[in-house]
Amino acid sequence: MKKHGAFLALIVFALAAISAQEAPGTAEEFYIRACKHAQDDDCDSAIADFTEALNLDPGFSPAYFGRGIEYAKKGEYERAMSDYNQALRLNPNSASVNNNIAAAYVNRGNAYKSNGDNDKAIADYNEAIKLNPNSVAAFFNRGSVYLMKREYDKAIADFEEALRINPNYTLARTWRDNALKARRN
Repeated sequence: MKKHGAFLALIVFALAAISAQEAPGTAEEFYIRACKHAQDDDCDSAIADFTEALNLDPGFSPAYFGRGIEYAKKGEYERAMSDYNQALRLNPNSASVNNNIAAAYVNRGNAYKSNGDNDKAIADYNEAIKLNPNSVAAFFNRGSVYLMKREYDKAIADFEEALRINPNYTLARTWRDNALKARRN
């Protein structure tokens, strides 16, 4: 019985030690665990840990940035942009934050486009281009909306800008050629 009691105590001690190692206590530790969840595509757990990091340190801009990425993955673009904006306020010279805000605008624009709200889609692509003038995705997607609206000159200009940024983007070349044909007809 004493052998079992000692063995059981050893297991309890080992489990307590393991739990202590796994349970983060600082904002940085929650951030690290959140990043691991994000790598595993566990958005909800990542968001929870990024949030806990921010509860412990509201000025920890990487946690806003990370949580924004996870919100964008879930299609929660308003929340993503709110977090990106907060990260930018805390770290105004971050090019990566600006690029992610631009990507969030492109993603939300795509959602508007899918719902047939072309004007809102164009407005979001315009915002993305302001933030990242080299966003191939923003130019291509805005061009596709202009093509749907039969605004061929604008569509062609956007496809050509996408090709200027990335000359190997064959889809932009194909769509530009389609816009040129449609304009002739």
